[in-house]
Amino acid sequence: MEEEAWLILAQAVTSDEESSPGAAGLGSRMAALFADAGLEDPISEWRGVEAISAA
Repeated sequence: MEEEAWLILAQAVTSDEESSPGAAGLGSRMAALFADAGLEDPISEWRGVEAISAA
């Protein structure tokens, strides 16, 4: 399942690189999907933070 998710995201990014210059990128499309979620503040990056299991 993890490999499938990676493949889907990799294909989305690849298709962005091949799209026309005026087309919205992956990040813009994802932001549009969550625009109505009610978040007011930007979400900070977690770069370098180790992931912790939910269980």
